[in-house]
Amino acid sequence: MIFGVEKSMPILISKTGETINHQMQKLAKEFIVDLAMLPTVKPLALVPQHCVKPFSSTVAAKLGTSRCEIVENLLIALPIRDGSGFTVDNVMKFSREALQHSSGDVRNVAENIITALYKVYSKLSHSLTLPLKRQQRMPLQPGV
Repeated sequence: MIFGVEKSMPILISKTGETINHQMQKLAKEFIVDLAMLPTVKPLALVPQHCVKPFSSTVAAKLGTSRCEIVENLLIALPIRDGSGFTVDNVMKFSREALQHSSGDVRNVAENIITALYKVYSKLSHSLTLPLKRQQRMPLQPGV
């Protein structure tokens, strides 16, 4: 089971960035969340672990938005647990990288993820939201 999930996740994630076939994109996103909820896969946290891998700011906007939407849906569907790949720290690292993307859509979903984390895990996520150096801080501007 682990081998199958490990091999299929990169392909499924790439399909979420489809620009031509929107049905394929939607099905891939739904399948990833459904796969994460399977009783044999859920305790392993393999799917969330793959989904929270940070991406570069040069990735296509559609793929970045889809990846952020998947993480947002996984936050709703799965609990965050220490010792798994789906931790507050990993989700925050993912979100901070997504905030650096040039697309406003990607940044908006990343802000939603951070807001959802802050509501549920306020003490843990607050220390992770701001960079250590004041010069690195960039104010969030709505609608930019």
